[in-house]
Amino acid sequence: RRVGVDSCRSRTCEEEGKDRGFQEQRIQTMGSSLFDAGLYRRVCGEMLSQCDEGSVVSIIGEVRGPDVIESDGRSIRLVDVNCDVPPTGFVEVVGKVANSSAVSPARVTKLNDEFNVENYRKLVDLANGPYSQLF
Repeated sequence: RRVGVDSCRSRTCEEEGKDRGFQEQRIQTMGSSLFDAGLYRRVCGEMLSQCDEGSVVSIIGEVRGPDVIESDGRSIRLVDVNCDVPPTGFVEVVGKVANSSAVSPARVTKLNDEFNVENYRKLVDLANGPYSQLF
C-alpha cells in the first residue's frame, strides 16, 4: 500500500502509521529503496504541500518549459534535473519533494498526448481519500 510508506503528513498516512514501520523495514531488508520498489505516493500540485521534503512522489502534468503544469492548474518546478525531460506533452515525474512547489526528478516518463488528466485527478483523489486502503 503506497500511502503507508511515504513521509507525507496527510490523514491517510497518519492512519496507516502502524503499517509504515513494518513496510519500510521489509523494504530495507530487501535491500531496495522506496523508489526502486515502486512505493511512492501519487499526488497533485495541491497535495505536494502536505509532503515532507525528501519524500518520493509521482506527479503527472503537462510540460511547460522547465515546469510541469499539474492537473489542478498548479505549476510544479523541476529542480536538480539529471534526466531527460521531453519539451512538450504529458509526463509522469517521479522524484523527491524539494519544497511545496518543486520536485527533483529521478525519472520522467512521457505519456500519450491524449492522456486524460481529469480521470487521473479523480484517481489521485480516490487514492488519497476514501479508498486509500486499496493503494
